[in-house]
Amino acid sequence: MNTEVQQLNRIWYVVCTQPAAEDRCAAGLHARKFEVYAPSVYRRVPTGRRTADGHKQVREVARPMFPGYIFVRFDPGAEDFAGVRKVPGVREFLKIDARPAVVPPAALEVMVATEAAQFAKYADEVARQERAKQPRHRQPSPFQSGDAVKVIEGPFRDWIAEVERADDLGRVVLLFDLLGRKTRITVDSDALEATA
Repeated sequence: MNTEVQQLNRIWYVVCTQPAAEDRCAAGLHARKFEVYAPSVYRRVPTGRRTADGHKQVREVARPMFPGYIFVRFDPGAEDFAGVRKVPGVREFLKIDARPAVVPPAALEVMVATEAAQFAKYADEVARQERAKQPRHRQPSPFQSGDAVKVIEGPFRDWIAEVERADDLGRVVLLFDLLGRKTRITVDSDALEATA
């Protein structure tokens, strides 16, 4: 069976994890060559400190989108169910009528889009705050629509993307391919380099 046919046969399942063990389970499954998706969102949490003017300080931290659950993809005909259960931190598969629950592709697409949009908003806010801290002289971006670039700093470091558009203030809109779906992220041209 060729690789493309194997990919078509693979199905996403919901795995229940032990409390606060989503990252450990995802790492263990990934180490065993499973395709894993553990979506996260950013939440504001109090630091317990106050600013000089008395306001409570908060920080943004990544938290699981679905605490206690991650998603794993494999061929249902394979003997991988037992392999998944052996990973430290995995409790069991989420079941419906005594069978492992299958994630519909449309639901997965919504999760990916939600996570990407929320992360892009967070990344844009962090970048805006960093830019506000230091005065800079902006120059037009050297990149043009259709260029392939590599991200060299920030949360998408080492990712390859396509430039959708660039403005004369140095901002570049990139198109990433996340689970087969194009997702837009805006970054500064200083955080990119051209790929060979």
